[in-house]
This record gives sequence, C-alpha cells and structure tokens, in this order.
Amino acid sequence: MAESLELPKATCPARSNSLPSTFHPLIVSVEDHLYRLKASEAKSSSICGNLSSLKDFLEHINDLVQLPRTQEPLSRERCDRWIEEVLDGSLVMLDACGTARDVLLLMKESVQELQSSLRRKRGTEFGLANEVSAYMISRKKINKMVSKRIENLKKFEKTRSLGHMDKDSKLLAIVRMFRELETISFSVLSCIGGSRLTLNQQAPGYLPL
Repeated sequence: MAESLELPKATCPARSNSLPSTFHPLIVSVEDHLYRLKASEAKSSSICGNLSSLKDFLEHINDLVQLPRTQEPLSRERCDRWIEEVLDGSLVMLDACGTARDVLLLMKESVQELQSSLRRKRGTEFGLANEVSAYMISRKKINKMVSKRIENLKKFEKTRSLGHMDKDSKLLAIVRMFRELETISFSVLSCIGGSRLTLNQQAPGYLPL
C-alpha cells in the first residue's frame, strides 16, 4: 500500500514572482524547470518522464551553484550551520538515489524471472503459481526497502528548520533552493517502488542572489 510523506505545506505548481527580469538566465531556467517538474508531479506523469525532468533540473542546479553570485554568500557570511545542513540533505538524497537504483534493479530482475518462467511453464498451473508467489515475495522485499527509506526521510524532515536566519539573506535563498531540490527529488524517487512522498511544500520563490 502506498505511503505518504507529508512535507511542509504547499500549493504547487506556482511560479515565483520574486525574480527580477535582470536575473541571470540560468536562475530563471532553474525556476522554470522546478515549475515544470512540480506540474508534472501534480498530473501524476510517468515515472520515466519525471526522472528525465529531475535529471535536467539537477544539471541546471549544478550549473547554478558554480555561479559567483551563488558562491559569494557561502564564502562571505557566517554560514557553517547552513552549509552542513545542505550537505546533510545532499547525502540523504544520494542515499535515496542509491535505494531507488537498487529498487529498479530488483524490480527488473523479478519481472524478467517471472516472464522467463511463464514462457517455460506455460500451461503448468502449479509451476506458474510458484513463480507468481516468488514474484510477490520479491515485491514485498522491495516494498519493505522503500518503506524503510520513507521512514528515514520522515525523521530527516523533522530536523529541518530555517531558524532565525535573516529573511533577506542571500544565503537563505540558496538554502531554500536546495530544500526545493531535496523535496522534489524525494517525491520523484519515492514513486519508483510504488510508494509516494507527498509534495506539499510552498514554493517560497528564490530571493535575489
């Protein structure tokens, strides 16, 4: 049965109105990719489509992080705590990607074995029943793996807070950007094993970098 992980409240998709027209085109592109990915999530698009959109989003985030206007706040402000939090989130996301990969490999292996057995034992009711039973056991193993990962994500999200950071801080914009990245990534990846992390986070709009 699908599990739902509630994240901080939101309505999506919604484009941010906080970006001046003079912003670096890459920043606008990142928000556009985020908007489209949220819209795709809201429409329950295919997993393959969402993964492809997530890949594009991650590539744009990577390019954005390289911009001097993104790196400047990280080197100028007292932000060790927030850098650590972003790094922790990245590690959790990397772990979730590893779990998603393992789930996909297990699902592929299980389906291939079942298909092979169906071809070999066509017409043998007892043999088919055994193979279907083995497939269901494999699915339970996959669901258990995904459930454990979602439980870890729930615990991780409870530790997250922007605290008393200056609301006009450029650093806050960067932290929020990575929060959005984590949230949408977890949401997309959680769908792979048949569970679903509910994307329920208000898109705050990135502050000027």
